[in-house]
Amino acid sequence: HTIIVTSNRWSGVDELAKFSPLADPNVIYNFHFYEPMAETHQGASWTSGGERALAGVVYPVDAESRAAQLAALADPAARKVLEDYNGSRAWIAARLALATDWGRAHGVPLTCNEFGVYTRVSPQASRLNWIRDVRELCEAHGVGWTMWDYAGGFKVANTDGQGRRTLDPDCLRALGLPNR
Repeated sequence: HTIIVTSNRWSGVDELAKFSPLADPNVIYNFHFYEPMAETHQGASWTSGGERALAGVVYPVDAESRAAQLAALADPAARKVLEDYNGSRAWIAARLALATDWGRAHGVPLTCNEFGVYTRVSPQASRLNWIRDVRELCEAHGVGWTMWDYAGGFKVANTDGQGRRTLDPDCLRALGLPNR
């Protein structure tokens, strides 16, 4: 049986980069990717940083939108998160390289089995841009991927008032999947 193994601390790329591969050739190494948190977890009540006070964070970041958001933020923790926000494809590529360089150095397969953007207050276009960039960068390095989640806060599917779910065609497009 093939085993999927991950590191600690929420399976992040920093911890994977410190991980020693197992002496077993039938292992796939996994990581989760939710960076930068200002984009992926804006408005999330369970975060411990200033992300919960953020809304409408734009990806990729631009100086005008960041300045307008900073002017409207009173929460010091949220201001710090937004000031440190590196929302660009190049920054994401550099962060993903921690995992892909590690996998290449050890000659092991990788999968990113969690990535996504919390939908409650994230601008739809920004969310889709981020999803597309992460998916394309994973694919460019031969990294398998799975988006989190199906119909919850990070959703690929929308749920109507009767509980019926339909796949979001825009999200499918960002994932490079056909709309069926």
